[in-house]
Amino acid sequence: KDRRKLTEKADVGGELVDCRSVLLAKYATAQSPGDSAKTSVTQLLADCEANGTPKQGLAWLHVQLARAHHILATRAQTDSDARREYLAAIAECRKAIELDGENGEAYRVCGWEYDRLGQIEPDNRKQHCRESLALYESAQRHPRTTNMAKLYDNFGRVQRSMGLNDEAVLSFKKALQYDDKRITIKALCSLGEIFKQHNCFDKAEKYFQRAVNSNSNDDVSLMKLGNLYKDMALRWKDSGLDRDECSEHYRKAIALYTMTINETNHQLYANAGFCWTRLGDKRRARSL
Repeated sequence: KDRRKLTEKADVGGELVDCRSVLLAKYATAQSPGDSAKTSVTQLLADCEANGTPKQGLAWLHVQLARAHHILATRAQTDSDARREYLAAIAECRKAIELDGENGEAYRVCGWEYDRLGQIEPDNRKQHCRESLALYESAQRHPRTTNMAKLYDNFGRVQRSMGLNDEAVLSFKKALQYDDKRITIKALCSLGEIFKQHNCFDKAEKYFQRAVNSNSNDDVSLMKLGNLYKDMALRWKDSGLDRDECSEHYRKAIALYTMTINETNHQLYANAGFCWTRLGDKRRARSL
């Protein structure tokens, strides 16, 4: 269905360039993730370099190649293999930045790879987080070529991991300003988690509920709002609940855990069973 688009022009880096190679690379990455995507995009890149594709187009191809390495990293069997792929992704992003210093996605994706690298290298976590933030700040200066919703969500995640919760809240709220439903749900859940962590249960409930309202079939937001009610009931004295309210919160949690149509998410039903046990109804607990 994208065939007719392949001959169109795209505004990339402020200049009109042939977007055929970029669309083909995105298609290859989406349809054949992993090694086959890496092979496909690498071949496209070689062909485009031979055919004199403008630097802006080549830069986007390097970003797509970085994404292929990222997929391989997430599927790696060992931390050593994952590290190799993350470093390869970073190298591709650096090449993209050299070719086109105004490609905001190259900075953003590079920052994301450093963040993921830090998760498997805890001793270097702070250094990698600083690299991520510096790259995100560079991406911020190029909004025309950056997915700004993802950028601010990425900002918030790194800031939160560094304990910069006030800054993270601001970043997640900025992510909500853009029309990206998937990022909106993620940002709302992250805000809920931050306020839950600080025992601000009313604010946490508000953000988790907004996430559920955005997509009532999203397992993650259902789980998080259900967990909030469950945890408030478990800590009913700290939460300011009386015993009747405690029971009501367990029932709210059960309703959320069993709302999803995804019957393969066993954790939702396990949590619902736990709540029924706390309510003294072991028969219903066993049925789940």
